[in-house]
Amino acid sequence: MRKNRMTIITGAIIALALATSAAYIGCGGDSSSSSGSSATATTPITQTIWANGAFGAWNDDIATGAIAISYAGNETSQAISDTDNVSGNATSLQLNTNGIDSAGTDTFYIDINNFKDVSAFNGGHLQFNAKLANPSIVSNIALGSPFSPSVNVAPASLNTSTFTHLSITLPSDMNGTIKRLVTIGVTYTSGSTSVQPLIILNDVKWTTD
Repeated sequence: MRKNRMTIITGAIIALALATSAAYIGCGGDSSSSSGSSATATTPITQTIWANGAFGAWNDDIATGAIAISYAGNETSQAISDTDNVSGNATSLQLNTNGIDSAGTDTFYIDINNFKDVSAFNGGHLQFNAKLANPSIVSNIALGSPFSPSVNVAPASLNTSTFTHLSITLPSDMNGTIKRLVTIGVTYTSGSTSVQPLIILNDVKWTTD
């Protein structure tokens, strides 16, 4: 009788241990996890290219990461007093034609002054606010490098009175370092010997989200 009683008690202990283990596993238990641990969300990164009258700097380092605009020919750009209704910035960037009396495409390059590792921005976004300055002649806006092929922005998606926010997905394979943040090509249907405004931009940036 004593032997049977010990057998019953031992069996009950084993059953209790198995039930406890099953409940722990069912609740996502892991013997390698520390108590109270949790995943930490990655903080989004923003690199300002242009905002409210000034170009930015990569990682806010003006010495090694200054950002500037250059041109394929005689194109120009200028800061103008034009409040961006999306960001609230009062000073915007206007891109102008090269003053040639014919239809064509004017190209603007925005670069960092040194090569930078941009792999953290794979699959992120180029974001900016834009409006047309000369809708009667602008027929296409193409965003190149690092975009290949170029991403076209239809002028019909913009207007002349208010800014429109645009978000373009960055390539997911930007491994290594680059200097060029974006190429902007503006195609127009007729030219003039006088400089003509094309598009106006503000709050231009790269984001990881």
